[in-house]
Amino acid sequence: MKCIVLFNKLKNIRTTLSRAATYYIVGAPDGLKDKLNKVNPGDYIVMTPGEYNGPVDITRSGSADQPISLYAMDNAFIKSSDG
Repeated sequence: MKCIVLFNKLKNIRTTLSRAATYYIVGAPDGLKDKLNKVNPGDYIVMTPGEYNGPVDITRSGSADQPISLYAMDNAFIKSSDG
């Protein structure tokens, strides 16, 4: 399966849902890693402003018609492990 991850500003979210998706609202610094291991095809992760610890590994898969979408609010970013 293929994982499609989209980075976008929260204010630009416009979706038409074909199934009941789960929306995960995560906070820095470590909430993102936990949710990336729980999402299913068609789910959404919204990162609130802050600095998230990296690196992050994406182990779950979406599909072309049900991608796993990752959105970042203004001032949300992933910090690399080397600083």
